[in-house]
Amino acid sequence: MENLSETDDASYEICYRLRRVFEESASEYGDSGNIFAAFFHDLVVHFTGIVIHRAALNDYGNDIQFPWVNKAYALKPFSYPESQFSYQPKNFGIRLYLKQLGVIPVAIGQSIPLGYKQQRILNKALKILAYQPVWTDIYIPKRNRQVDNLMSVILGLCKDYEIRNCSVIQDNWTRHILTHSTEKQAIVPGKGVLVGTRNNLYNRKLALNYMQQEKEVIGFTHGEIANDVLDEPVYGYSDKTLCTTLVEYGSFKSEELANPAIITPQKIVRRSSPIVRQHYSPNSHIQHRDLETTRVLFIPTMYQQNYLYGPKHAYESAQYYQWHRTIEKCVPNMTIKIHPKSRISPKFECEIDYRQLENCINEYDVLILDYFATSTVLAIFSDKPVIYFDIGLRTLEPVFYRDLRTRCSIVNIDFRSDWEEQIRGGLSQYQVEKKSYSNIELEKYALCDLDEFSMSRTIFDILMS
Repeated sequence: MENLSETDDASYEICYRLRRVFEESASEYGDSGNIFAAFFHDLVVHFTGIVIHRAALNDYGNDIQFPWVNKAYALKPFSYPESQFSYQPKNFGIRLYLKQLGVIPVAIGQSIPLGYKQQRILNKALKILAYQPVWTDIYIPKRNRQVDNLMSVILGLCKDYEIRNCSVIQDNWTRHILTHSTEKQAIVPGKGVLVGTRNNLYNRKLALNYMQQEKEVIGFTHGEIANDVLDEPVYGYSDKTLCTTLVEYGSFKSEELANPAIITPQKIVRRSSPIVRQHYSPNSHIQHRDLETTRVLFIPTMYQQNYLYGPKHAYESAQYYQWHRTIEKCVPNMTIKIHPKSRISPKFECEIDYRQLENCINEYDVLILDYFATSTVLAIFSDKPVIYFDIGLRTLEPVFYRDLRTRCSIVNIDFRSDWEEQIRGGLSQYQVEKKSYSNIELEKYALCDLDEFSMSRTIFDILMS
């Protein structure tokens, strides 16, 4: 664990370095025609992954897909086999063919957050009516020159972080870029596109192709809460950017962020989270509940296995599991809520709840968290006391962190020191203080007095553009 701060520092350096080369490249090729805008997240995943896996205590096998890496690759990079790259499907079935037709001149990408089960009809209607390209190549102006520039950046990263086999890495990246890009610009169909998280390469390619042709790109944030609550590099190059109009949750806007959008949207519209609106229980006096006599639900995030990147995004699975076993030993009457997308099925002596959180949260009296994600949002907007073990995995915006202190009993954990002692100390603090909590101050982060976003109005505006 001695390497945690070193890998975090290196990951931040890599992210900020890529941002600088994006800005330098944008001066010549523009923002949306920029190879670093298109492949920013892939580069972060690949090179921070090398740094993290190289320092990891365990090996998590060979299950990887480019740009993700494993420990073997981190120690001695190798040429990825063809099966570990994504390619355009050669044969379209009838289902994929129908997606290509489109009734309305609007395209849709993947992972558009419409509120879990709240808007099933709208979601199905979009999939039937809108154009859904099975594959798209990103147009990279002067591609050969931009690829050469990228190869120089990769060479610099390999040199500065002592990464072996740089020529092999460059070859892997050349194959990846050529698979997903084109030198010839084709007219994109329709008048605009709706896209979910821009962590997704498919969504990034769609968004940038439409932006290059000055068409409307509606980009949705995810997580059911304002993305400004997390001041991390990934949000600056992903969910807050690569769109002309950003659809954001809540009314909160941070006055100062270390990681602003790499391409500022022309417009931001606000909406309320449907899932928070449905489950929110406003309460300014959430009473302390005794841990010895209540049902406690622990809600961690997933075990990532080889899907590690930084900075401060996840601990390796073996360490994270041992952390959970230590919590299990310290908390009476605890049930653990396994993340539905977890990449392993861990064993515990306590009870395990596999249901969706919204279907089981009301059966418990006290909630324990150790990560800030969508499940955390559901927990903090409930009317139950919450203990938040801050294990150093998220960078929360200062104003939000202050408001979170009125909602949760926050226990700061030094992950390099004795876990059990810190957990028991935090639980004792919670028991002795017997505080009451309020979730009222959190409303602005996920809810709006008046939603500015309407899907039907948005599509109408695109059609009329």
